[in-house]
Amino acid sequence: MLRTAFLMAAASLCCASASSFYTAAVFEHAPLESPPEKAVARNLAVYKRAAAVAKSKHADVIVFSEYGIIPYFDRQEIRPYLENVPDPQKSDTTPCSERDTYSDRPILYTLSCIAQNHSMFVVANMGDIQKCEGEPGCPPDGVFQYNTNVVFDRKGKLLVRYHKKNLFFEYSLDVPQEEPSPVFETDFGTFATLVCFDLVYKRPSDFPKPIDGLMFTTEWLNLLPHFTSVQFFQSWAVGNNVTLLAANLQKPWQANMGSGIFHGAEGALVYAFNPDKVSKLLVARVPKTGAAKVPPKASITAFTEKDSWEHRDDGKDVPDECSSKGPYSCTNEPMSRNYTFVRLREPAGRVEACHNGFCCSLSYASNGLKEEQFHLGVFSGMYDLQNTYSWCEEECVMVRCDAAGGAACGKFPLRSGARFHNVQMRANFTAETTIYPSAVTSGMRLVQPHKWHLNRSRGATTLSLADFAGMKLTSFGMKGRCYSKDPPGK
Repeated sequence: MLRTAFLMAAASLCCASASSFYTAAVFEHAPLESPPEKAVARNLAVYKRAAAVAKSKHADVIVFSEYGIIPYFDRQEIRPYLENVPDPQKSDTTPCSERDTYSDRPILYTLSCIAQNHSMFVVANMGDIQKCEGEPGCPPDGVFQYNTNVVFDRKGKLLVRYHKKNLFFEYSLDVPQEEPSPVFETDFGTFATLVCFDLVYKRPSDFPKPIDGLMFTTEWLNLLPHFTSVQFFQSWAVGNNVTLLAANLQKPWQANMGSGIFHGAEGALVYAFNPDKVSKLLVARVPKTGAAKVPPKASITAFTEKDSWEHRDDGKDVPDECSSKGPYSCTNEPMSRNYTFVRLREPAGRVEACHNGFCCSLSYASNGLKEEQFHLGVFSGMYDLQNTYSWCEEECVMVRCDAAGGAACGKFPLRSGARFHNVQMRANFTAETTIYPSAVTSGMRLVQPHKWHLNRSRGATTLSLADFAGMKLTSFGMKGRCYSKDPPGK
């Protein structure tokens, strides 16, 4: 009798605990792209294995990468890889239960079956093709081709078809003329989905209703010093106090890597940043909105096409620096050449810099900067990316950097030996600016938000960090986004 009572109590405790969180998984995929005619089947086979492992860890949702299934080609070459995705707002469809209807659409069928077979939500990226002859804006070839996120519920039903609005040099694809809501309901909260470059322009307040989290597929391009994947993902989650499930590609030779699960102001529950060309499944428990903290029980499982193993991401494989060529490629933020930079010349002190009337000061104490160079960088204005994309920023950042290309601060190493014991940054952001704070140490390790403090008042915003042992910082700062000043249509 006592044993029965104990088991019933344990079961009750388990269920109560389970109801306070959900388990999320994101898959950083190293896509298989050759031979092209077999790429889709090979990638979907890896997806099925990853989903099975995620389910064994009790995942309620899995998010896959942008361009994880289909290769990117020009407009004609990519067409055989696109599928006609029905509008779930107009009709209900469960591809896994309608095999004959979807016999020529293996991506939709397989993703739906992954969701149905494992009773989990699935968020994935694919290509959608829609006939449009006679419609306004229809391309000369008579079809719209979209970069598309699809969301399936636990029964495999298609919930969302979201077309990426902010294309990033994707000339074979079309910008959608309509913007259906990317928001959807789950049994663990209200979520939205976006694709890659959309995150630069979107914030939670832009959605038609409040969300608990964002399920994000991406092929994020790492830009130093203040726009690398996991660095920006954590700062976006913290700055908006919204959970972000971010699944990036694993293609380090073209600067794509870095994924994670970021729980609002708490920051990363689990993340990976490793240029090893190996796919990774990241899993963590995420507290539901309003619920108490729970141990994340985080894990990372590495995948190849034929094998898998538990992985520890510790930054050891991150090189001292990266370049535009090599096994780990990255590039500098193009606008960094327009920053005002002031060098830190003493082990401790105070420096100040201004740009276009936006000023930032830095007080710091270190154990000595040795032969390493650190600068305070400040920028205010329209951030221009290759004369094609632009948005408004106010930015203040302390960075480890070296002279290169005729600039005093032109190269941004990923490792540092100098330890900072105290750092305080102060800036006069405009009132409507959304602030994204971040701190990164040697080897691209994220500093958890509980170790630093952000305070915003009417007069100024301060970001401070104190650590007795000292932190080997490579980047510390605040990226401000003045969304209201973005170009029209963004």
